[in-house]
Amino acid sequence: MLCETLAKTPSRNAKIELAARFLSKLNSPSEVSDAVRLIIGEASKDFTLNLGYSHLLKALTNITGVGEKGFLAEFGETGDLGETVRRLLEKGRRGVQQALVFRRPTIGEVAGVLREIAEISGKGAMAKKLRILESYLKRLTPLEAKYFTKNLVGEIRHGFGEGLMEEALASAFQASPEAVRNAHMVVGSLGRVGEILKEQGAGSLQSFTVKPLTPIRPMLAEPAQTLREALEEHHGRTLLEYKLDGARVQIHKHHSQIKIFSRRLTEVTKSLPEIVELAETFRGEDFVVDGEVVAVDQSGRVMPFQEVMKRYRRIIGVEEALSRIPTRIFLFDIVYLNGEPLLKKPLTERRQLLEKVAPYEFLTPQVEASNLEEAEAFFEEALKAGCEGVMAKRPSSPYSPGRRGKHWLKIKRQPEVLDLVIVAAQYGYGYRYRWLSDYYLAALNGGGGGGRPETLPDYIEALHGWRFRVVGKTFKGLTNAEIEALTERLKGLALETVGRTVIVRPEIVVEVGFSNIQPSPQYSCGYALRFARILRIRDDKKPEEADSLDRVKQLASKKLEG
Repeated sequence: MLCETLAKTPSRNAKIELAARFLSKLNSPSEVSDAVRLIIGEASKDFTLNLGYSHLLKALTNITGVGEKGFLAEFGETGDLGETVRRLLEKGRRGVQQALVFRRPTIGEVAGVLREIAEISGKGAMAKKLRILESYLKRLTPLEAKYFTKNLVGEIRHGFGEGLMEEALASAFQASPEAVRNAHMVVGSLGRVGEILKEQGAGSLQSFTVKPLTPIRPMLAEPAQTLREALEEHHGRTLLEYKLDGARVQIHKHHSQIKIFSRRLTEVTKSLPEIVELAETFRGEDFVVDGEVVAVDQSGRVMPFQEVMKRYRRIIGVEEALSRIPTRIFLFDIVYLNGEPLLKKPLTERRQLLEKVAPYEFLTPQVEASNLEEAEAFFEEALKAGCEGVMAKRPSSPYSPGRRGKHWLKIKRQPEVLDLVIVAAQYGYGYRYRWLSDYYLAALNGGGGGGRPETLPDYIEALHGWRFRVVGKTFKGLTNAEIEALTERLKGLALETVGRTVIVRPEIVVEVGFSNIQPSPQYSCGYALRFARILRIRDDKKPEEADSLDRVKQLASKKLEG
């Protein structure tokens, strides 16, 4: 199987040659498209499957008789769901031999089954999904099931990603790598690029550019630690913009038709009727503009990110949500106007064109800064307006869809900090599968307990007598060496193991940085840290010196009040 061979091939060039040879021999454009998506794991990004560990366990139990304990033991050895499925099917007592009487599945078949599972909805949907999953796993050899599972959960991990696939497609269909990269940036899907190459040939890529009603991948920014760093990178002159805590959108207009697409290129037009209505008033027969949608309160102040997401995902009850969660658009770029692609024009020129299309009130505030004092003043202004920081953009920068780079930098406010206690830890995935690398973080509880535990965090809190309340979970911040050492310490503090989670004595205090505290039903305390990151281990502090839940609530109230 190609994917297994790729995983075992260390050479970059050899990987590209293997994939190119395989793709060049496929018979149809749709087969090339499906193969590309399956090889790089793009298939799982095209639709929502809503299947995970528990559903795989149920299907495997029915096929092989393995229970959760056996599943976790095998997973503990591999740290890879796909490889776990392969091993269990090879060891299984029932049904495995059935795979031998079926013909080998085609590429289109595998992709079709994934689409079929994704499209099932309504009453009894999960039961139907599981029946299809179980039935199909029985038809596959253990090795085939390994990579079917990897696509199912979106974890391919064979060292062959989008960059190598671009090279492989270029080699397979005699196209230039640059032309393939450009088409990928514009189309947004390497599967689609492969389909076009097979159907129309390499020459067809030369005409690829942005056009209305077809979403392109958004240009991305690299993080910078300080404003000084941004100014130095941009040679002493940069354009600063508010960095809003909203949802990225592209607004496309072609004559009288308007469509809105998300960061992931999903159409969200029906969720944002007021933005559609607003876009109808913009000047221009055809345009593609880039911006952020934010939720606002009655005073017009920007609300936290989770509020706009309540609107963003909604397609039912939009009218009621419209009055309850109003939104506002802030535009910062334009990539197409009245028949002319603008990707290669400098940002300063694109901004001038954007100002001619949309009224100033709908544009993201922007200033040019040439010294640190100017930059710091604008940064403070952005924070007071409820933003999470600023963007620093090189004035001459082109618009490069899907690419990160130093042209655009993001500088966020320094994170808030809390001292919290690790009350449980979960084994990681991939190369971290033997380490306790995902930590439940808890604040000291001033008083009062919870009711009957309904979730794992509830159970963790109850086991600790409600002395601590979980307010977040993170796997970020520590080095591999620190994680390995912390794993040994936590094992020595273990009280109970639940699945892959080890509940520990609450003795280790960590300093945790985070961007925000938001109301959340995820934890019984009603709050959750956003973008939590461990900054350091506080061996100088005892658990009773950790920050309290009251402190968490105070910070949350302060954030909400602005």
